Amino acid sequence: MNIALILHETPARRLGGVELYVLSLARQLTDAGHEVTCWYPRPEGGALGAVERSVVDGVPFHGVAVPVRRDVASRFRDDEVGAALVSLLRERGTQVAHFHHLIGFTGSALDLSVRAGIASLFTAHDAWAYCNQCHLVRHNGHVCTEVPVDAATCARCLLGRVPGLARIAPLAVMTRLMDLRSRYLSAVIGRADVVLAASEYTRGHLTGAGVPAERVRLFPLGVSVDGVETVRARRTGRRGPLRVGYLGRLTFKKGLDVLVEAFSRLAPGAATLDVHGHAEQGAYCEPILRRMMGLPGATYRGNYGPPDLAGILARLDVVVVPSREESYCLVAREAFAAGVPLVASRLPALADVLDDGVNALVVAPGDAGELADALSRLAADEALCASLSANVPSVRTVGDDARDVVDMYRTILSEPDRM
Repeated sequence: MNIALILHETPARRLGGVELYVLSLARQLTDAGHEVTCWYPRPEGGALGAVERSVVDGVPFHGVAVPVRRDVASRFRDDEVGAALVSLLRERGTQVAHFHHLIGFTGSALDLSVRAGIASLFTAHDAWAYCNQCHLVRHNGHVCTEVPVDAATCARCLLGRVPGLARIAPLAVMTRLMDLRSRYLSAVIGRADVVLAASEYTRGHLTGAGVPAERVRLFPLGVSVDGVETVRARRTGRRGPLRVGYLGRLTFKKGLDVLVEAFSRLAPGAATLDVHGHAEQGAYCEPILRRMMGLPGATYRGNYGPPDLAGILARLDVVVVPSREESYCLVAREAFAAGVPLVASRLPALADVLDDGVNALVVAPGDAGELADALSRLAADEALCASLSANVPSVRTVGDDARDVVDMYRTILSEPDRM
């Protein structure tokens, strides 16, 4: 099959969860004999639709030039951009367009792909379909727990986050735009041939936002286990201080500040802390990292990529997921694949895999005191740490995902009314 995987950035520039997942999926599909191209928007300039070609880990990534427009509506609907992408897909004889994000190409790309008769799927990796900020965390740190969120609340959040935006779109105008955004994206996503949600949490939010429930399938995402499963087989008992790790983006949503505060409360010498990830929010990260680097036993290791993962996990006794919100959390599954237990926030998207006291210790999100208590328990009780590790469940792999999505692609293409 000729398959297009569409996302919002290339892993050559951003090692986020969606980028790494799509890269792994593309490799699996290619190894299975399919022709796979990944497409992402490139807002740096150039004529609309101009393509910049590159190869990442053997996978073709095509960056499509898209305009940067000032109006808010074009961020979720831009028919010119959508038409440019779909034209490129049709020129290449694309049979399947699997959308993993709509940022940059907007909902128009999915809408026009469906209308063009291309088998079109959408996987919701995060909350962008029903949250302009992608993560349900407002500009003041409040987490939206119920979806749909009323349009006025979304408007105030966006206006509070972007200084000067109110001069272009005051509250009343922004409220109408957020209402239009919600209704438009729900309708477009609902027209996809298949809609996949990584967790029941995300599935509930999609349907709450207006996507028909019968259109949304639960599809937990697999992880790449290259080299990681061997770590699990070689794990031995802990020696010395508890080795605590944090992996992933360094953002407010991910809660590194909570972990650093908790680590500062541990008894001296009880644990070490290694932080791995890209510090992409400078104003948030810099003071936290400065504080962390002043704590004995704490080290910032910088960014990391897939080849580094097995080595990182082999040096850890526990991975901490102190997030304020998650839609799925691939890091949690990667840790489990290596046999590493978790201390994690009590979040709906993690409820499917965490068993408190069995394979993880679960704490209230944002509560540094409770997190410190959990880490202190593990530092003082090697048997508990070993027990949690022994009970870590097996995880789904990207190879499993590839086999399942190929079945979906074939089913869609075999439908008698397919153009």
